[in-house]
Amino acid sequence: MSRQQDANYLIARYLEYVAWWVREGAEAFETWKAEERRARAQARSDAMLAGADPKEAEAATRGFHVAFEPPGKIEEPEDIDAIIQGPDPDAWDLLQKLVSSAPNDPAILGFIGAGFFEDWIQKPHGEQTITDLLERIRHDSKWRVVAETCWHNPPRIAELLRSL
Repeated sequence: MSRQQDANYLIARYLEYVAWWVREGAEAFETWKAEERRARAQARSDAMLAGADPKEAEAATRGFHVAFEPPGKIEEPEDIDAIIQGPDPDAWDLLQKLVSSAPNDPAILGFIGAGFFEDWIQKPHGEQTITDLLERIRHDSKWRVVAETCWHNPPRIAELLRSL
């Protein structure tokens, strides 16, 4: 497989994961968290009934973990994270392809913005990359949504978003 085919494959897998997450995964995760909270509360209660003091009862819940398992076919492609965290030209190229390939769905674009984009934007970038990014945010609604959902935008991006 060529490098371009590899990138396209990773992007397709990642977008499949994101689509699953925003449509089903977040709800499944919330259900899982509620189950884990109930199980921890039960462990605490059982410890108290067995005579433990509050500190000991709380200690009974430490290390307690209910595994969250997404459906068998769905998994976040870790390879894409390694590229986003890697050298800037590769990361910027992949991020551009990812945003352009993503559906114009605010939930999916927001997932990208609060995830990979936020991780990527925290690293230093060359002036040309930042200039290109600012133009994309200014003229492309997808990029605007991605940038708006990032919690830690650098001052130049935050200023641009305020002015739009």
